[in-house]
Amino acid sequence: MQGITKKEEEKKWFDQDLNSMKKHVNDKAVLMSKFPKDPILRGSFFKLNKQFAKLRRKKKREFRGNILDRLSNLESENPKDYWNLVNELRHENNSETKNNIDGDIWYKYFSDLSSIPENEHIKSKIKEIKSKLELLENKNFGFSEIDFKITPGELQKALRQLKSGKSPGLDTITNEMLKVSQSYMQDCLLKLFNAILLSGIYPSKWSESYITPIFKSDYPQNPEITQVWPSIIVLANFSIPFFITDLINFYLIIIS
Repeated sequence: MQGITKKEEEKKWFDQDLNSMKKHVNDKAVLMSKFPKDPILRGSFFKLNKQFAKLRRKKKREFRGNILDRLSNLESENPKDYWNLVNELRHENNSETKNNIDGDIWYKYFSDLSSIPENEHIKSKIKEIKSKLELLENKNFGFSEIDFKITPGELQKALRQLKSGKSPGLDTITNEMLKVSQSYMQDCLLKLFNAILLSGIYPSKWSESYITPIFKSDYPQNPEITQVWPSIIVLANFSIPFFITDLINFYLIIIS
């Protein structure tokens, strides 16, 4: 019997049927070691071992298929259970391959992604866009509705729209904390958000984030970073994009 490890036996898909057949295969292996030249015994062993390998693949495939079916229903209905299942599937595929990429290489890689390319045409376009934005900022459109302060009603609406079960950013403040604290933190939140909105100064700490690379399937064989790696970025929940979206939509309706 080949390819069975102690770690694999502990997997959830390695059920009683597999354990029972594994025992029969082991018993056959012991007999074959005593009578290695017996053709009937050898044929019986290899046949049973082949059946065991086939059943093992089937159980693993069914287990993964069941998780994927459950995921398709949970993504929108229950985000917390959805991510628990994703982690379960991720651990199922987890290998013991160590990350042998130096931290400095990761730092340079993600720094390069966020930097402006050394291209004069691109730099020229960025400069042109900045100039146009500055002109628009100084232009008087005769419209000041988006300069209004954020109201308690807008704050309550925004907090209700926050989804539970989301990972916090570097500030460790979760959406649940913002939701349950609104009754006695409303005045503080309004003062903070309105100060940011009216001053135009966005807290630099809120733009800091976790970046987690998602390893591709060929990672163990190709540890070098030679192409764009997909990543998950976790920002601070304690920010105001939900206000800004409503204000911009309102402004577009007015000027259209």
